[in-house]
Amino acid sequence: MPRRGRGRNFGRGHWRGRGRGRGRGSSSSDAGPNEEETSESIGTSESVGTSEDLDKSLECSSDQTEEIKENTEEEKEGVEEEPGDTEGVFLKEGDVGITEYISSSPGFSAIIKQRYSDFIVNEIDEEGRLVRLTSLEVDRSQMPADEEDDDTGLDGVLSPEQKEKLDDFNANPNPKRVIDICAPVDKVTRGKVHQIVRVRYKKLESDTLVEDDVRFIRISVKGAGGHWGSGQHFRQQNFQRKPWPAGFGNYCRFVLYKENMDTMEAVHKLTKFFHINKNMFQFAGTKDKRAITSQEVTVYRVKAEKLVGANRYFYKMALGNFRYVEQPLKLGQLSGNRFTIVLRVKAEKLVGANRYFYKMALGNFRYVEQPLKLGQLSGNRFTIVLRDVTGTDEVIDSALQSLKTNGFINYFGMQRFGTTAIPTYRVGK
Repeated sequence: MPRRGRGRNFGRGHWRGRGRGRGRGSSSSDAGPNEEETSESIGTSESVGTSEDLDKSLECSSDQTEEIKENTEEEKEGVEEEPGDTEGVFLKEGDVGITEYISSSPGFSAIIKQRYSDFIVNEIDEEGRLVRLTSLEVDRSQMPADEEDDDTGLDGVLSPEQKEKLDDFNANPNPKRVIDICAPVDKVTRGKVHQIVRVRYKKLESDTLVEDDVRFIRISVKGAGGHWGSGQHFRQQNFQRKPWPAGFGNYCRFVLYKENMDTMEAVHKLTKFFHINKNMFQFAGTKDKRAITSQEVTVYRVKAEKLVGANRYFYKMALGNFRYVEQPLKLGQLSGNRFTIVLRVKAEKLVGANRYFYKMALGNFRYVEQPLKLGQLSGNRFTIVLRDVTGTDEVIDSALQSLKTNGFINYFGMQRFGTTAIPTYRVGK
């Protein structure tokens, strides 16, 4: 019987696809080198004969059977089993050394995290505050002023004639109309012209163009597509990133809310959506996948307005509570986590019994502190069907009205006297 081989990392080998002693190869211990060839030949069409031949090839004498058993026992004695060798076996707490309890109580059994909503995790920041998602909007009152929308220092850049034309163009936008302005030589001044159009003329847009070695600024209606004209000039492309506003911190800190998704998966979704590197996101710790979690995340130089726009595209994930900070989050930069756990014990077990009972059902489950006691009720309401009723309508209506008005003598029902050979009323006598 061939023994298990060693893997290329000097680990223990594994039998794959076949059990010991199965197949058409020899069962002797010197068959190891030919084992691979035998396995391959079994799969070819040439090696497959009639069912009778196959039965004969699988036959084995009692002596051979004993030899196989002896070799198998020797193998078990010579090789110590390692954790993970047995496939399909679920680990239990005792397998990994979790055997002790802090309490001497006998305890109880329950199902934890049956649904991901049974496990709720809220991060606790360094100041002891519970991290919760409370707002999906950008609170602009808490945001520093954006210098891009600041038009101070822009007076005097345009001439009165240019300003008058742009005022009229913005008041009466015509997609077929464009205004060309001679571009200032100074790059800073050209940038101010573009800033004036962006801040003061919301319906217009501007581009720097070059035609016959002459640089000019073309102003057109937003979305009109008039930047390229007849094709005799080209648009100067500026691939430099817009400068980050000085009043902002370098990092936008926000709360990441997610359901049934681990932290790395959520960050991966954000990186793909915003087309940025994953290293631009930082967090204090990873959170469970099978749970509803809230944690803080920082991202390098991405504005809150851009982040909040992603909420409409994500399922079971949301971003909110935005603010700007100077420093990013680091792993371990938190006080801990708050766990809210649902233990599913009785109700789920009880409701599962409904499929097995006939003319009986359980429902309306809830948990209380005290058990019910005999007599702990106000009464019962009976709905009774009377069959084979005899009597006139007048007699029946009169009897029902008397029952409704006066009630009836509350005798014990016949079921109270038992069904044995000696009824209980005789015992009472």
